[in-house]
Amino acid sequence: MKKRKGLIKVMKLEGCQLCGCKYITGEDDGIHTKCNDCGWIYDPEIKDDNEYSKYNKMSLKEYSEKVNKYPIIKDFFGEYKLVSTINPENIPLAFHHDLHGSQGCWGVIDKNWNEVIEPKYLFPLMQFNNGTFLACKGTGWIKDNEWDEAQINEEGKGRYWTKEEKWGLIDFKEKEIIPCIYDEIHCINNDYYNENIENLFAVYRHQYKPYEIQEVAVMNNKGEIIIPFKYNDVYWYENEKQLIVYTNGTRYDSEGLVGVYDLKLNREIIAPQYKDIDYLDYNLFIISDDPEYSRNATIINSNNEIIGEEKNWKSLYKESDEGKYIYKGETMDGKCYKFNIVGKEIVDRIEVESKD
Repeated sequence: MKKRKGLIKVMKLEGCQLCGCKYITGEDDGIHTKCNDCGWIYDPEIKDDNEYSKYNKMSLKEYSEKVNKYPIIKDFFGEYKLVSTINPENIPLAFHHDLHGSQGCWGVIDKNWNEVIEPKYLFPLMQFNNGTFLACKGTGWIKDNEWDEAQINEEGKGRYWTKEEKWGLIDFKEKEIIPCIYDEIHCINNDYYNENIENLFAVYRHQYKPYEIQEVAVMNNKGEIIIPFKYNDVYWYENEKQLIVYTNGTRYDSEGLVGVYDLKLNREIIAPQYKDIDYLDYNLFIISDDPEYSRNATIINSNNEIIGEEKNWKSLYKESDEGKYIYKGETMDGKCYKFNIVGKEIVDRIEVESKD
């Protein structure tokens, strides 16, 4: 490509020089090519910066200053962009993280590059319905030589830590709907973009000596407490509004006791008393003394009554097509059955060939 007089070279065949992306795709109006990452509009026939300004609402110099301020620009929703003032490549982590590669100093800008949310969050904001966003605050990223010497190993030399991650729920005015003071937050809705659904969040606070000691509450997207801090962990089946709840342990160990909390009734329907509970259907659960494999399992209902034979099942699940037979399972003696449940009884049971 030839340089034109008065025009800074802004485009290479392999991508956008402004934001550093490796490709330029999409069309703004059928004539001008638009970078999907940073939004800069190109046209090979444009001869000077003034013509660029017509399409981009600022000169190339002004635009370059903006992109230099935000080395990472990502689509968010509508015409908003997620931006970071730090490139994740400049802060290699000294530890594994589920959001590895997204560390930075994140905020949000509008289509006119105005900062709607100040870039100060450790990871990209995560959008949920009703204008709410999961956000992580912290004291920032520090090199390992500022960290506790006991936690530094050779592999971590020269890498970065964050002394704390405090999660919460904010809106576009940066109002903290759920204060950014918690160690973990997980949305327990499946369809969390549905504006007609009230999002629910499992909110964790940890005690680090030992790490396994933690408390969890359930809050809604208004910051209201649905279940107070009384359990150590939850596992959710949001569609039926029934949560598996743990005391004296978590879903990842075998020390705790497990029960069921019903969000529709707003109360515990099965007190934590079992080694393992899995969900079979609404008001039907699988209990077992074998939390690793859930074998020697028994079906119970929400009244804690046994359905069929006790400690009889090796595996159980609900049929996805829900035809004549709703449930299918393999017994401990290796036989496979399809069946239905009426009241406290297993009915319509037929033996079928196992696919294993």
